[in-house]
This record gives sequence, C-alpha cells and structure tokens, in this order.
Amino acid sequence: MKQAMATALGWRQKVLAVLLLSVAAPLPATAQPPLNAQLASCLAIFGSVERLACYDRIARAATGQASAVAPLAPRPAPGPAPQLPPRAPAGQEFGSEQVRGRTPPAQSSRMAADITGVTVNPFGKFTVTLANGQVWRQLDSDDRTVRPRKTMHSVRIERGLMGSYNLQFNDSSLVYKVSRSR
Repeated sequence: MKQAMATALGWRQKVLAVLLLSVAAPLPATAQPPLNAQLASCLAIFGSVERLACYDRIARAATGQASAVAPLAPRPAPGPAPQLPPRAPAGQEFGSEQVRGRTPPAQSSRMAADITGVTVNPFGKFTVTLANGQVWRQLDSDDRTVRPRKTMHSVRIERGLMGSYNLQFNDSSLVYKVSRSR
C-alpha cells in the first residue's frame, strides 16, 4: 500500500510540473511577428500620422502597455496622380522664392549650373550669372572674398538653414552665402 501511494504521489508531482511549465512557457499561438517585420509594415505606411501611430503601437506592445489608440485600417491605394501643369526646365525654379513677384514652387534642395559671368563689386562681393539665366549675389553678411579665375566654370548651390543658400565654385570646399537676384 505504501508503494502504491508513493507511485501515485510521484505521478501527481510529474503532472503538476508539466502543467506549471506549460502555463509558464510562451504560447506560439500568441507570438508576435518579429520586430523587423512590424517595423517594415510601419515603414510602408504613406501618411506620417498613421506611420507614427503604427510605431507607437509597436513600442507599447514591446513595453507591455495596452494600446490606447485603436489600430488604424490600412489606407486604400491612392488613385492616379493628377496632371500637373508643365514645369520650367530643371533648376529654373531653384531659389525663385527670393525673386519678387513669384510664388514659391515645390523645389529640390540643390542645383548645379555652368557659369557665364562673374563680377565683383568694389566691396569684394561677387555676382554670378548662370547659363540658365539665374543671377546669384553674395550676401553682405558673408565676409569671404573671391577672386574670379578662368577655372571657375560651374557652381553648386544648396538650400541652407532658414531660407538661406550656400554656393560653392567647382566643387570647392569654400562655401559662400548668396541670394538669388533674378
């Protein structure tokens, strides 16, 4: 009889251990997709607000917080893009918000062009005329001086901070602050 009780007690301990392990182990049915896959799905969302909400849901799930925002339904695919009016040649609109009487169009952040003329005023500030007809003038607040050389054949102009523009000659490392005159 003692032997039967000992066997029954050992069997009960084994069943109890298996039950405890099965409850403590994560269940594959509730497993989340890998974090990289979740982030990639958020990256595919077009709208910035919806994309941010997706990232927030992933962050809350990772930290164990309940999501306060209901999941958003996927947005339908956008229809065909509307026909836009013809644009000016590439680079013609760059910096045009500084020319009086023009409305600022959507623009790129940089352009490159060939130089047709460089003049320097008595104060040492230059004016550059480009092959596309644009005229750029060095700002009075820029203290750098330039000496026109025959090797100056092209410029690169980039949008700077707070509406400013930076000009470089021939991929030089020197940067000049400029504004578009025409």
